[in-house]
Amino acid sequence: ADYWATGEADLAAAYMPLLVHNLRLQDRDGTGLLNCSAVTRGGCAAGRAGQGHHIVDWRPAPNRSMFAFSEHLSVTQAFALAGLGRLGSLAELLNRSALAASLAGEAAALRASMEARMWDGNGTGRWCDGACSEVGWRSGVTTSAWMLWLGLLPAASVPAAWSQLAGWGLEGFGDYGAFVFLGALAAFDGDDGSALLRALTKCD
Repeated sequence: ADYWATGEADLAAAYMPLLVHNLRLQDRDGTGLLNCSAVTRGGCAAGRAGQGHHIVDWRPAPNRSMFAFSEHLSVTQAFALAGLGRLGSLAELLNRSALAASLAGEAAALRASMEARMWDGNGTGRWCDGACSEVGWRSGVTTSAWMLWLGLLPAASVPAAWSQLAGWGLEGFGDYGAFVFLGALAAFDGDDGSALLRALTKCD
């Protein structure tokens, strides 16, 4: 974050070993996806994934109409894929070519598993809330928010996902989710800011 904000790579160089060490890619299972159930507090299906296995501890957790919980949470995969890409960019910046190639390979493998198991091939053009077969091909507004915010939707799918978010509103996302929600709305060039204004001023 410091590099993208300042253009200085000193902190990236200092913390790169720690960042790489803390990758949780060992949580992948036979699906090729990260499995949040190895350590749990109440189980993934209860919406309380274990420490270290899911970066988001929702307060409040998304309700059932927002997100379908499973062993392979979409948000976990999205953060991992985006994070691998950012780490790879930093590794290239630091002339760590072997590390950059390794991270690119990890990202490609995760992306391939996501596309094979989480992309809805039935014509909706969206990511499912987890492995599609596990969540009944559900694609809730929470998944749309994270995928749009992290830039993981193809251009053709962005307008529909954005409309889903704008129609839902800010309510129910919680403080951390609100940050993602507003960032996702801002990621669509087809709006003049009106949706953001409505989200921030709606009071019913």
